[in-house]
Amino acid sequence: HGEDFMPSRAGHLLDPSAAAEVAAGLVVDGLLHPARAHRLATQRSLNASLPTLAEVLGNVTAALLPGAGGGGDDSPSPAEDAARHAVQAVWVDGLARLHASTAASPAVRAAVDAALADIAALPNSGDDRAFLDMLQKSAGARSTVIPLRLEPPPDSPI
Repeated sequence: HGEDFMPSRAGHLLDPSAAAEVAAGLVVDGLLHPARAHRLATQRSLNASLPTLAEVLGNVTAALLPGAGGGGDDSPSPAEDAARHAVQAVWVDGLARLHASTAASPAVRAAVDAALADIAALPNSGDDRAFLDMLQKSAGARSTVIPLRLEPPPDSPI
């Protein structure tokens, strides 16, 4: 066929949450690359005005997760809610992957460990209770088994 298509857990059907998952994966993989994370972990020693890795991880977590200051709109549509959950899961999965990476420095692992502990300690209430509980269990496990995640189409940065 040679046609590019967005990977989906629904086969060849358009799945907005799959699109959100793939797009978020591209961003999260870049942000949480072990070398970039190490630069963030050490850059404060070179320039006090730059953020630390812990600050970056905390800011992204606060923007994405309910109970951490984020989580989005008060009344999202079901499609928006599914996309938001996909992005949140990619974030927690990315943190777990970085924590388990043999390329991550001890300073990076320490910052990621603290971020995962913060996620595991988030208040668990409201409509997102079951989903947040799943994220908290993933964060608390400091995953050594890397969960499968949808990958972008071959030869296409989307």
